[in-house]
Amino acid sequence: MLPHYAIIVAAGTGKRFSTDIPKQFVMLHNHPVVIQTLLRFREVVPDENIIICVNELHIDLWKNLEKTYSWMLGIKKIFGGNSRAQSVKNALAFLKDPCLVAVHDAVRPVVSIELIENSFILAGHSYSAIPYVSVTDSLRRMDTDVSIPVNNSKYIMVQSPQAFHSEVLIKSYEKIRGNESDDATVVQNAGNELMFFPGERTNIKIIYEDDLQIAQYYLQMLP
Repeated sequence: MLPHYAIIVAAGTGKRFSTDIPKQFVMLHNHPVVIQTLLRFREVVPDENIIICVNELHIDLWKNLEKTYSWMLGIKKIFGGNSRAQSVKNALAFLKDPCLVAVHDAVRPVVSIELIENSFILAGHSYSAIPYVSVTDSLRRMDTDVSIPVNNSKYIMVQSPQAFHSEVLIKSYEKIRGNESDDATVVQNAGNELMFFPGERTNIKIIYEDDLQIAQYYLQMLP
């Protein structure tokens, strides 16, 4: 079986959050958001195979976390780039190829262990595994001052962790264009097919402060 690696992207500045610190450091159910995320992944991936992308401006915040959570010293910490894509590309240099690698947003702290495990299993069979949930709200496309209804059954919401065979992901990032919003887009733009599988509605991404309350509720239901 190929070894499992995880890249946790935690270099965001949290501009849409009104707190003094970025959202990945905000407390959530007794731990900072990023710690909640890491606790999930540690159940599946060895500490030494976890790579976390951090913002150089937040280095003091990370050092404080390491004092409280000493096990963080076993996790590889690297500085992120000017974009999410560049951060992931920086992390890929530390992979031991071949392996399976899951890339996850640090601000999705309610990811279940089952979803993480499924992403690795499916990536082992199909070279990529992208979780998604269907769109249930009515959608409209805004075109200048006109709103046009669209068929929501033709759209999905993509989540993370997005898992891949390392060779596929590394070669795809060598062709990066710079405007990709997630790893699936990088891999698809490089000419590879994607395999999607059902994600979890509880696997929310914390963007706004209200999301913390929702995440708090969901975390209490995790095993």
